[in-house]
Amino acid sequence: MSTQLKRLVIIFFLLGLLISGATTAFASPVSQGEQDIVDTLTADGRFTTLVKALETADLVDTLKGEGPFTVFAPTDEAFAALPDGVVDDLMADVPALTDVLLYHVVPGKVMAVDVSTMPSADTVLGEAAPISVSDGNVMVGDANVIVTDIEASNGVIHVIDAVLLPEAVAASIQSGTLAEGEATTGDEVMTEDQAMAEGDATMEGEASMEGDATMEDESSMEAEATMAEGDTIAESSTTAESETPPGLPSTGGHLVLMSFIIMGLVLVGMILALGGLALRVGIGLIK
Repeated sequence: MSTQLKRLVIIFFLLGLLISGATTAFASPVSQGEQDIVDTLTADGRFTTLVKALETADLVDTLKGEGPFTVFAPTDEAFAALPDGVVDDLMADVPALTDVLLYHVVPGKVMAVDVSTMPSADTVLGEAAPISVSDGNVMVGDANVIVTDIEASNGVIHVIDAVLLPEAVAASIQSGTLAEGEATTGDEVMTEDQAMAEGDATMEGEASMEGDATMEDESSMEAEATMAEGDTIAESSTTAESETPPGLPSTGGHLVLMSFIIMGLVLVGMILALGGLALRVGIGLIK
């Protein structure tokens, strides 16, 4: 009688271990280290503005590369905290946007324990981002590091609560000139064209012929430049359309999900078998 009771206790103990293991297996997320930095940011859900900015600046393929990279990633709330209109202005000014994004990337894989000992981080932009530690809180520039060591297949991500701005971009935002680049350029081009027209009107003979030739050369160069810009825009549009929409599961995710399902079915089968055995032993004890 005592032997059967011991067996029953052992069976229920093993049954509890199996149930606990199955719960842990289904509750554990897919390791973020299996995805690259861009896919990890996309899957997280807190970095939609950052991912959109990477796409606009054509830096997605770069951060999907071999790396490794360390990315200080501002959340959507961090971008929203910028002055009104700044995000839209940055999205419209690709060179400035690119500088801002590169200012958030450090070559190599720098974990949190190493970041806290660094006086500054040499960014891919070439401008160092200052690092400070106060009361155990690590700051990069004016941003607090709020989550650390989110590992990806090609680097690591540290989450920050503010957008880091290079000095030149910060100065443009403060002076309100960030969005004036294209308008200023257009005015300058018009002024130059008017001056050339006035000069042509006063030229005679050979001077007039030389001026016309100069205008034709410049017009040809401008046309070629315009065609090149058009090709670049077309290529960028094609690239953006061909990219996989954010949030779609990868093939690796399907395989992991299938493995979890198979493992679950096996565990359920084992649990049912042990449950039947426990029931038969219990009936034997009652008899």
